[in-house]
Amino acid sequence: DMLSFVDEESGKLSLYAAAQGGVMELKGNTFEFMPGIDLPSGDNEGLTGMVVGIGGTKEHLVAVVKDLKNDMIEYSLYDYTPSTGKWIQNEQSIVNDKAAEPNSEVRALVVAHDDIWTQKGHWNGKQWVAHDYNFDSFVKAKDTIYGMSTSNNDEIGGLYSYRDNKWVKIEIGEVG
Repeated sequence: DMLSFVDEESGKLSLYAAAQGGVMELKGNTFEFMPGIDLPSGDNEGLTGMVVGIGGTKEHLVAVVKDLKNDMIEYSLYDYTPSTGKWIQNEQSIVNDKAAEPNSEVRALVVAHDDIWTQKGHWNGKQWVAHDYNFDSFVKAKDTIYGMSTSNNDEIGGLYSYRDNKWVKIEIGEVG
């Protein structure tokens, strides 16, 4: 996942990338890890920490993080503000509800700091709430956000568009 902003006055590009090990920021011609997220790395992806989604505004970035703590996988959010200059874990955002916990092939969509989606959970700014969509992927195209669910339940499985803070199912005949 990547996130970019262009400063309207200077025209300077700010580019951030979700990565294995943390969040990377473009500095000149190379990406460098930003301070505050120190995740374990290695050859075994199951035992490796990674940022699985990034979003927000240039004043408040949010990262969805998969971390390994005490041999257990933990999912939580980290916040970054330019004034602090580092990422800080939002302790209240640790996923404690197994029904809302992402699958191992986690996908995350950060709409805003208080509107974050994974396959099975939604962060509303205060807590994770389980949902039944079982998303496999998210795509941002221009000003539209799409979610795809391959759930075996025909009422839930399909293509969705995120409009006015809710998911609206798109009938295949509408895509064009």
